Parts: sequence; structure tokens; C-alpha cells
Amino acid sequence: MKIEWEPNGGDRRIHGVYTLAGKPFCMHMAESREEIEFLQTGKGTWADLMFAAQIDFSGWKCFGNRPVELAFKQGLLDKDTLAVHVLEVTPREVELLAESRCGVCLCPRSNWTLHGKLPDMERFLKAGIHPALGTDSLASEALVSGSDLKVHFVEQDTNIQWRDHVI
Repeated sequence: MKIEWEPNGGDRRIHGVYTLAGKPFCMHMAESREEIEFLQTGKGTWADLMFAAQIDFSGWKCFGNRPVELAFKQGLLDKDTLAVHVLEVTPREVELLAESRCGVCLCPRSNWTLHGKLPDMERFLKAGIHPALGTDSLASEALVSGSDLKVHFVEQDTNIQWRDHVI
């Protein structure tokens, strides 16, 4: 069975539906080097996984881009968008996130567990972005406690203020 999946406009249609409904639009992006490699070249681990799942991506028009740049070009980043992870971002991509005024949610425990790397909180703060801290899901970490995040990540940095807010 061949799976058809439309990345060339599908996200814009979904974003439009959420915008019309007055709901936030959430995208996980720039989480791994493998994701970056796939979007830039159409090759690598992600391509291998899609090929194995019989997903035909040969006609996709997203290649040659980085995730945040692509989302920005497609008009997906705005004040109603929440960009999740953004672990593997360039200084230019941080500027695009700030310029678009979209929300940012960092998932440090998940990023550390899956990629051995933490988000560059200082870079976001210097750009005027005040990210939320998320826990991602039980698929990537055994504990999804906000209070655990507070103990391990926030209280170690005196420049970060903790505000309890659950969505």
C-alpha cells in the first residue's frame, strides 16, 4: 500500500482552518539534525524511514529549506502559531520566530533524552522571545511533570522566572 501525503500546502490549509476557528496552530519543528538534513537534501534517516513506510516524497517542494525558514515562507508563523522544540535553529531562524511573533515552546527533557542537547534559552531571550517550557510526551520521556522541569531547568538559571500555567 502506498501512502499519499501532501506537504505542499496541507499545512497552510490546516493553519487556515485553525485561524478561522480562532484556535492556536501548533507545529513541532527543527527538533533534530536528521529533520534538517531531510528538508535540505531529501536524504538521510528520515528519507529512509519514509521510503520504508512507502511514502512517496519525490514530488515534494519543500527541499532546500530549513524548517523555520520553510514555515515562515509558507506563512505558517504568526501570533497564533506555537513552534515546538526549535532545538536546531540558526540565528536567522530565531530572528524569523521573533519577527513573526509566534509562540515558542521548548521541551528540554525530551530534547536531552532524544538528542543529548538542550535548547539555547539565552538566544531566545536575547531575541525577545519568552518561550514556554513543555514536556513533549511520554513517547520521548518517562516523566512529563512541569514541577520536575522547574527543579531541573528553571531554578538553575536565576534569569528565568517561573509562572505556573497549564494549557
